[in-house]
Amino acid sequence: MADTKWYLDFDGVLCDSIPEIWAVSNTAIHGHYVPWNDTDTDLQKRFLRLRAFVRRGAEYLSIIRLMQNHADTEIVDFSDWENYLQRLGPEAIERDHETLYAIRRQWLEDDPSGWLSLNPPYPGIPQTLSRIQDSPRVIVLSTKKPDYIQAILQSWGVAWPRDRIWEAKGHKAQFLESLREPYVLVDDQIEQLSDATKYGRCVLALWGPITPSAIERAEHRWGLEEFQARLINDLATACPPGGYSSPRE
Repeated sequence: MADTKWYLDFDGVLCDSIPEIWAVSNTAIHGHYVPWNDTDTDLQKRFLRLRAFVRRGAEYLSIIRLMQNHADTEIVDFSDWENYLQRLGPEAIERDHETLYAIRRQWLEDDPSGWLSLNPPYPGIPQTLSRIQDSPRVIVLSTKKPDYIQAILQSWGVAWPRDRIWEAKGHKAQFLESLREPYVLVDDQIEQLSDATKYGRCVLALWGPITPSAIERAEHRWGLEEFQARLINDLATACPPGGYSSPRE
C-alpha cells in the first residue's frame, strides 16, 4: 500500500481524552468537577455509553445534562441520540461548542501542565508517532481543533507537523471518498466509518470507549497492538532513503 494515506482520529485512537472531556464538560455544566479516576463507577459507565454516540465536542455537554436529569436511559441507540440533538437545535449545540472551547482555552492558558496531563496517550502511541512523524502519508483527522491536538502531541514529545492535523467538518469516510485516493481511516466512532467504500478501508479502533453493537457492525476492527504494527509495517515498505524519524528515548 505504498500510495495509501493513513487518517487517524485523535480522541479515542491516539489520545485517551476521557479525563479531559469529563473535566471540561462538568466544569461547563456544574462549575466544578470530580476527577475521572475518583468518579463513581456507575457514572463512568453511563457517560461512556453515550460517549460512543458523540461526533463533536459540544455534544459532551448534552451527556452531562441528560445524566443530571436522569434522562440518559432514554437514549438507546444512535437514532435516539440524533433525534435528541435535533430537538436541541444547531444554535444550542453551537453555544455549547463555544463554551467548551472557552473553558479549554482558559485552562490551557492558566494551567497548561494540568490541562495537558488530562490528555494521556494510549500505550506506545508517542513512540509510534515519533517514528513516522516525517511521513506525509499519515494525517491526524479529528473534530478537535488542530492547535489543541498539536499542544498535546508536543507534550508527549512528538513534533507532528501542523499541516498534517486536519479538522474534520463532516462525515469522515464520505470526505475521504471524495478525495478519490487510497486511504485507511482508523476511528473509534462507528458512525464516522462506512462499509461501502471504493477507495479505502475503514477500521474501528477497539481500544477506545466503544459499544458491543459497534463491534458487530464494523467490517474491519483492530486492537491497539495490531494497529501500530500495521501502520509501521506499511510505512516501512515505502521508507525513504535514511528512513523516517527514529523513536525518541
